[in-house]
Amino acid sequence: MEKNLIAADLGAESGRVILGRFDGERIDLEELHRFPNRQETIDGSLHWRARDLFEQITDGISKGVATTNGNLQSIGVDTWGLDYGLLDRQEELLAPPVAYRDNRTEGVMERVNALLTPERVYDETGIQFMPINTLYQLVAEKEKSPSLFDRADRLLFMPDLLNFWLSGKAVCEYSIASTSQCLNMKTGTWSSTT
Repeated sequence: MEKNLIAADLGAESGRVILGRFDGERIDLEELHRFPNRQETIDGSLHWRARDLFEQITDGISKGVATTNGNLQSIGVDTWGLDYGLLDRQEELLAPPVAYRDNRTEGVMERVNALLTPERVYDETGIQFMPINTLYQLVAEKEKSPSLFDRADRLLFMPDLLNFWLSGKAVCEYSIASTSQCLNMKTGTWSSTT
């Protein structure tokens, strides 16, 4: 029996929804929907248009449902790592996620390295040092918007946020979380150092 799988793949400039048909031996791919991914500036910061991305993904899924007569076995969303959305206790997004291309993390890595040695952070997380890492984005968020940060109950990385809106399950997928520089590579749990 043929299996129909939908994958939404988002890049920094565009997104696409792909239908994969697997007959047990080979997979055939069909692009269902392609769309631009544009960031917007809000209060001086560059943000992802997460709700627009979600609408585009659901448009693509609708095309997949129509194409397969509703015979879908799986839907998945993949995006870049590092960026996140903060949700409150009612699981509402507090603000549009800030894009890693924003300059809010300038100088943050150096300030963090003055508090936690780079050796200590690397020993625990195993992640290369880049100013766009989630660790530095979180510090920048706390410095710029402490009240937003204080109202947050949960963090979801971009693919996790979109998957949450699709499924109702708010979880952080391990491989995406591992890119954040906030995960202890030895224990597989969130770092207490960073």
